[in-house]
Order: sequence, then C-alpha cells, then structure tokens
Amino acid sequence: MQPEVINYEANRELRWIGKLFASHIFDGEHAFVLHDNGDGTTTFMQYEHFRGILVPFLKKMLDVDTKASFMQMNEALKKRVESSN
Repeated sequence: MQPEVINYEANRELRWIGKLFASHIFDGEHAFVLHDNGDGTTTFMQYEHFRGILVPFLKKMLDVDTKASFMQMNEALKKRVESSN
C-alpha cells in the first residue's frame, strides 16, 4: 500500500487512504482528528474505515489485531502527552 493523503488541516485532521493493488479490493481510510475542547484540553480521535472485496476475509485480523495496534498507539500517545505537561 502507498497511502495518499486526502485531507490535512493543521492542528485539526490528517486523513489518508491506502489501497491494495487497486480500488475496491482492500481500501483503508484512516484519520487522526484533534478537537479543541475550549478548556485547554484536546480530544484525540483515531478511526479507520475498511472497504473492498477482501474485507470479509480479513475481518478477524482487522477486529482484533488492527484494533489492538490502534489502542496501543493511543495509550503510548496518552502517556507521552501526559508526561510532557
């Protein structure tokens, strides 16, 4: 996969899509979104949407392994941000 950035807004959002071989085989759109809560804090959201003919065959891997990797990244980011304050 060679991801293509499809949206970038400084301090707000980074979103890209990766495609396996060609569109609609296995596409993954991933985003990091930052929301200013207006009280000096920021909410970080991360999501990925998969589509394509291979998705049903990879469902277990996506639901377990990929989700676990996202959770690990979120926890590492949380620790880093909290330790820098």
